[in-house]
Amino acid sequence: MSLYRRQKHFMQTVLNQGTVVMDFPYLTIQAATLKGMIIGLLGSLFRTTLEYIANKITFPFNILFSNFWLLGPLFKHLLLRASSGAAASIRTTTAVTKIYGGKKMNALPSEVKAYINHRVHPNDTFESILEYDRKVINDDRVKLHLMKGSIPASPISNHRTSTGFKLIRSSVENTFGFLCAPNLCIGNTDTRWYWGLSESIFRFSPVALTMKEASMFHGFNERLGVDALTHMVDFYKEIILNCDDDS
Repeated sequence: MSLYRRQKHFMQTVLNQGTVVMDFPYLTIQAATLKGMIIGLLGSLFRTTLEYIANKITFPFNILFSNFWLLGPLFKHLLLRASSGAAASIRTTTAVTKIYGGKKMNALPSEVKAYINHRVHPNDTFESILEYDRKVINDDRVKLHLMKGSIPASPISNHRTSTGFKLIRSSVENTFGFLCAPNLCIGNTDTRWYWGLSESIFRFSPVALTMKEASMFHGFNERLGVDALTHMVDFYKEIILNCDDDS
């Protein structure tokens, strides 16, 4: 989404000692959206994930995950402060990724543009996000435009009765010995090209990583351990055999 404002008279805010800064609305939207666009746990896929494993984990987490009607607000409060990844599981995210305006160091710009990146939660739509942004900015001079090629939230695959998910779950449990539950993929993938072909699309990589190893993604010295590679091969062998048995 792009945010654009042209004006003849600049709104200014005096900070101290005569220092003046431009009052730009993208600063407002960056701050307000993060705490305003909160998706409730009720009916969310993240809540489904936790309830899915509630009867397979130990006290006190089994009690917490089974009683969201009572403890949901507390859990959401903790989750939003745990990490950006955890927070992105229950609400649309916001990031100002590009800002530009003036071309001269000794002249204020006559117009300013900013680009806002929203990762759209399945409970949200383009329309609801734009409506919220306009409400936060509250300035008719600011024009918001949806960027060409913007992608909505992906459809939620059927994980309750899907044969594909059952095959993945059994293969994970047999190969790794871990619980397997559906969850929200917060990053975009190439599966968007297959939305019209199948209602059962599951984004999954059979690689067991520590948090330290996961931090290498798209970074320096990105690599995969030998043990992780071995288990990945074992998983694909398992799922191929399970597919054959299921047929």
